[in-house]
Amino acid sequence: MFVLQNAPQSNIELPGLTWESLEIEAKTTKFDLTLLIEETETELKACWEYNTDLFNPDTISRMSVHFQTLLTGITANPQQPIAQLPLLTAKEQQLLVEWNVTQADYSLDKSIDRLFAEQVAKTPDAVAVVFEDSQLTYKELNSKSNQLAYYLQENGVKPDILVGICLDRSLEMVISLLAVLKAGGAYVPLDPSYPPERLRLMIEDA
Repeated sequence: MFVLQNAPQSNIELPGLTWESLEIEAKTTKFDLTLLIEETETELKACWEYNTDLFNPDTISRMSVHFQTLLTGITANPQQPIAQLPLLTAKEQQLLVEWNVTQADYSLDKSIDRLFAEQVAKTPDAVAVVFEDSQLTYKELNSKSNQLAYYLQENGVKPDILVGICLDRSLEMVISLLAVLKAGGAYVPLDPSYPPERLRLMIEDA
């Protein structure tokens, strides 16, 4: 809920009476999140009211700073589309940039399946992949992908042979990807949610 109190207010004078505004501390909230803004002659006063089961003070504080950043951007560039206005602080923007610096050096003379085999040797019993309530260790994933790789090779998969994989996200999808690489082929990802006609064209093109 967003509330803007900007109606003109006039002083009420009644004979024999003295008026005083009292702040009422709310103990409950009517909505999950409410921003109340009161416009005075010199400033805007804002108050956040929120459901403590859903939000903590740090989240609201951060949200408040983002809202201030947005308002500052609006006053500086009133003609700018709102989607292009800043929301994060300069410090947060820098942090976001740093988090996205994910490049890493690795050996270019080793294939993915060779790197995987080295990891199997290092940590055979460590969990390699998790999907919903199921998981496989590196040793188990290696064993299952080897079985499928041998089957693929027996059926003619070798370098320059393309293998279509049409599976939803699952342990079987990871096993299949590794197996194709181990067999020496290249996999062609086929999304099961695609229309049959598109899948047919992708297969024919591959």
